[in-house]
Amino acid sequence: MHLKRYEFKYFVSETVYKKLVQSMAPYIEPDGFAAKCPNYRYIVHSLYFDSPSKIYYDEKLDGKKKRHKIRVRCYTENFFDAEAYYWEIKRKDQSMISKSRIEISREELDYMLRNNFLTCPAHFLNGNRMKRRIAEELLYYSNRHSLMPAVFVLYEREAYMIPMDDTIRITFDRNVRGNSYLSSGITQQINWSPAFDRSVIFEIKIRGLLPFWLHKLIREHGLFNESISKYCGGLDSAVAYFA
Repeated sequence: MHLKRYEFKYFVSETVYKKLVQSMAPYIEPDGFAAKCPNYRYIVHSLYFDSPSKIYYDEKLDGKKKRHKIRVRCYTENFFDAEAYYWEIKRKDQSMISKSRIEISREELDYMLRNNFLTCPAHFLNGNRMKRRIAEELLYYSNRHSLMPAVFVLYEREAYMIPMDDTIRITFDRNVRGNSYLSSGITQQINWSPAFDRSVIFEIKIRGLLPFWLHKLIREHGLFNESISKYCGGLDSAVAYFA
C-alpha cells in the first residue's frame, strides 16, 4: 500500500473532544473497522526502529522538514499476540505525508527480529513489483542506519470517515503509552508509562481541501496544529521510567 496525504494534529481535552464529536455527528460515521468495536475504539500498537544514536528522534526534535520513520504496526494490546503485522515507512516532506507498508506474518516478523530487520524473506524481493520496491527501501534504511527496535507505542484510536468521501479521515487517540523494547520483557510487555500529560490527540488526515464545517470547528475551539510525535513521546516516557 502507498498513500499520500496531509495531517493536522491537535491536543484537546475530553470536554472539547465531546463537543467536537457532537458537532461533527451529522457529517461523519465510524470507519469500517471502528464500527465493529466498543465506543468505536480499537488498539494501535507499533514497534518503532531507530539508529543507535537515535537519528530519527533527533531529526524530529530538530524540525527537519524532510524525514522518515520506520515501524512495525499491529492491532493487538500485546504486540506478540497478533496474527498479521505491517512493516511501514512513513515519510514527511514539509506538510506532505506519505506512507508505504507491507503486510507480514508472525513467522516473518520472528525471522526479521532475529536478523534485526537487516534482511527479509526472499519472496519479499520477488514477484510483486510494488512490494519489492517498498521492501528494498525499508532494507536500505535499516542497513544504512543500522536500525534496531527502539520502543513500543500503544494507544486507543477512535476513527471516523465522511460517507461517500475517502479523502478525509478523522481520529481521536488517547492513553498513549511507551515501553522500551529492551526492558519490556519482549513477549510479556510490562512497564508501560504515559507518553503525554494531555488527554486526547485529534488528527485530521486529508488528501484534498478541508471542508468549511471542519475549518469552522477548528476555529471555534481555538485549535492550533501541533507537531506531535507518538514515537518521541513514547521513547521519552520509556527512558524516564528507568531514569
